[in-house]
Amino acid sequence: MMTKSSIKNSIIGSMIGVLILFALWFLLYLTVANDYLIPSPIEVIQTSFLNLVTLEFYIHLSSTVIRVIFALIISFTLGVAFAILSHLFKNVENIMLPILSVIRSLPVLAILLIILIFTPRIVAPVIVCVLSLFPIVYSQTLTYLNSIPLKQREMLKLYNIPIKNQIFSVYLKGYLPLLIKESTTLFSFSLKLVVSAEILANVFKSIGGDISNASMYANVTQMFSLTLLVCLIGIIVEFFGKFICFQMEKRLQ
Repeated sequence: MMTKSSIKNSIIGSMIGVLILFALWFLLYLTVANDYLIPSPIEVIQTSFLNLVTLEFYIHLSSTVIRVIFALIISFTLGVAFAILSHLFKNVENIMLPILSVIRSLPVLAILLIILIFTPRIVAPVIVCVLSLFPIVYSQTLTYLNSIPLKQREMLKLYNIPIKNQIFSVYLKGYLPLLIKESTTLFSFSLKLVVSAEILANVFKSIGGDISNASMYANVTQMFSLTLLVCLIGIIVEFFGKFICFQMEKRLQ
């Protein structure tokens, strides 16, 4: 369970980590002394501020974030649903094991190229993200459900509680704080996946597409700026999720 001190320590630790990374970046910039390889951190920060006051950046960012949200919704819907079925019916879990093994072993780049043959470029990043997220959500949800005390499960059976009520009143209610925490953590991961897929697919009007275009025109500063902003957005969302999870855990006590 998270506490105020753990959240505070996490924020302080993250700030120290960011400062160390920027110091290493600046040192590398001075060592290489080539803006086409390692741009100046100051110029990248200035470019980032310019991006943040540009309407086009937010339009493209919203396009990318919408893909991330769609991928998260699909992944959590399928992952939680199949995890509940696997928890209730052992045969379903046995069927899911080889399927998950195959999905986990799929090479992302190769799958993206195959998907691009059959689907539009704007859809392919979502499918790639879902294939990566679904096994994670399924495994984490099933682990949580299997960790519910045996006595509690026996009591539910003893009093003939309908499966629908078990799912929504017992299982998912206790899983909700963890669900929010995992969804915000996976948001950062999903954002990186979607942006990477957008770069490879060269999706028009997206953050990944902008990075791809910056690469084509050798605009290294813009590439670093957009990458930095993507990382910061993921970190902010993750911390926001941890805070919400902390507040929910306090109320459920």
